Amino acid sequence: MNQTGSGVSGRFPLLRGDGRGSVMIEFAFCAPLLILMALGVADLARVMSESIAMASAVRLGATYGIRPGKANDVAGMQQAALNDLANVSGVTVTVTQSCRCASTQIPCHATCSSSKSIFVTVRAAKQFHALAPFGDLPTGFWISNEATMRAK
Repeated sequence: MNQTGSGVSGRFPLLRGDGRGSVMIEFAFCAPLLILMALGVADLARVMSESIAMASAVRLGATYGIRPGKANDVAGMQQAALNDLANVSGVTVTVTQSCRCASTQIPCHATCSSSKSIFVTVRAAKQFHALAPFGDLPTGFWISNEATMRAK
């Protein structure tokens, strides 16, 4: 008995392919997953890059505010932070000032019997939008950084 003509491939020679079609089907199933993974990695890189830039900017703004005579220069602290964020768009920078007398928080216009400590806080916030939606995960969220330094 001749074995060459037995089986499905012997009876139907058109089913005796070389496998190129199966590779294309496998790729069609895997490609969307690979694209979503690449977009996820790109979003993660963008979040990290913008967060690092914002952390640097708020430190720079707070450093400006602790210089002698600059603790009340809110606009200067904001501008210093925004100048450092030239390549990041949509960032809001806020500056707050707090004061302490010994270990008690007091209004900054109040007098203090001991030495009054002035603190400046610079905060930067931005809404981040993902490149592509990932199922039920939110496509946008807030990233923020803040730095607090003692002015005097």
